Amino acid sequence: MVFKLFFPLTSIMIRLKKYIKHKDKYPLQYRYDDVRNFMLKLAKTTKKKVDVHNFEIMDQPHGGRIYVMNHISMDDICTMIQISQKPLHFISKIENEKAIAIGLGCRGIDCYFIDRKDARQSLKVLRQAAEDAKHGEDIFLFPEGTRSKTGEVLEFKSALNNLINMAKVEIVLMAIDNTPKTFSRKEKYKPYTVKVRICEPISYEQYLEHKENFAEYARQKVANELSIIRNEGK
Repeated sequence: MVFKLFFPLTSIMIRLKKYIKHKDKYPLQYRYDDVRNFMLKLAKTTKKKVDVHNFEIMDQPHGGRIYVMNHISMDDICTMIQISQKPLHFISKIENEKAIAIGLGCRGIDCYFIDRKDARQSLKVLRQAAEDAKHGEDIFLFPEGTRSKTGEVLEFKSALNNLINMAKVEIVLMAIDNTPKTFSRKEKYKPYTVKVRICEPISYEQYLEHKENFAEYARQKVANELSIIRNEGK
């Protein structure tokens, strides 16, 4: 697997450095498509299949959105890029900006980096993300703020409400499972399936009905969808 990915990974990293340096020459969609093609190769090499419930919600034409999902592996990001043809702008911790492969990938597709130790910087980044959502971009937030080591859905942080209140766009809740297998499998050549469930979009007006407890409402909804995934086939 490492050998199969070595040359494609090296090649995409070289191109990403070029894209980052000359973003004016390479439109976002062009850069994103290149990264997405690599993610598709990664999925093929690892024999990963992605089963998406309600895929048409993501695939249909739409304006700016805020996608909200549980976070259990770095492959969560890879999987979402794999299934979304429209560019996704992930909100990530600032530590990832300097990471060799992850950092190049995130910067190459215009992700946002939040310094969780700096409230002012975090708010500034959220404002920029919200402004971009108003202008039709798709923003992707992992509201737990970190990967769940247990696989269960953790508490959703205040960044979720802050972002929605500033953007005033629709929200799409999602659940994902089985991505930890991508990079830590004992049977590396055995096919496996990552499952994603996409909920019906929540308008900003609907959000206001749950505004006071939306973070917990959303967490419960995502947890319920995750439970459905895990109970399938039992």
